[in-house]
Amino acid sequence: MAAIAALTSCKKDDTLKYNNLTMGNVVDGTFISDQGNIFTVVEYNCRGELEKMERAIVLCDVLKKVAGTENEYEVRVNDMAGVLVKDHITKTEADADAEKSVQDPIYVDHPWISGGYINMFLQYETKSGSTKKHLVNLVLDEEELANGNYVFTLRHNSEGESMVHGAENPVLGGSYVSFPITGLIKEDRAEITIKWKWYKNMGYGWSSETQENSYKLSYTKGGYEQAPAALASKATTNLN
Repeated sequence: MAAIAALTSCKKDDTLKYNNLTMGNVVDGTFISDQGNIFTVVEYNCRGELEKMERAIVLCDVLKKVAGTENEYEVRVNDMAGVLVKDHITKTEADADAEKSVQDPIYVDHPWISGGYINMFLQYETKSGSTKKHLVNLVLDEEELANGNYVFTLRHNSEGESMVHGAENPVLGGSYVSFPITGLIKEDRAEITIKWKWYKNMGYGWSSETQENSYKLSYTKGGYEQAPAALASKATTNLN
């Protein structure tokens, strides 16, 4: 969450800041943002049960600071989505498992680092109304690691729900995923490369052919990046 500004007057209520989009963990029913703020939900303006989630992305209004605290706030939640948390695996592990070795198209949207996680919003093909779980893994290249490089490939098993498997009229689904990295990266600073396979953009539409894409992230120990301005309501939960 962006740094909370000083209290300003507001005719409707004493809201400090509107529409904070932040990711964090749910601990004993309390939301603790990646920036270290503690949010107590006093009002819901959406459906969902935050206390049942392990990690979530929350769109909220900060109503007031809790008296006598440094970083505790009462909030109104306007939107939220659960976040899948998965440990990365090695390329050797992925190649040895038929389910995990599949690399169906998937698109990495809005990757960022906060809370000791690589966070991302993933988009992928699925059938309309499908409840089938797709498999996703962040795969670490051990050879690159031996040379001091952190290079990951995102692998996706669509369980047959993509065009590469002949699926008819697939729709685009989306999910938030977080991969913890503090146990892997020992340096204070590091560069991270993420690769994935997605369809070629022909300028006038998407081709049925795929191509490799990549994105670079800069990791700083204890660092924080604000969650990108993406709507939590876009997310579904059909990844595992």
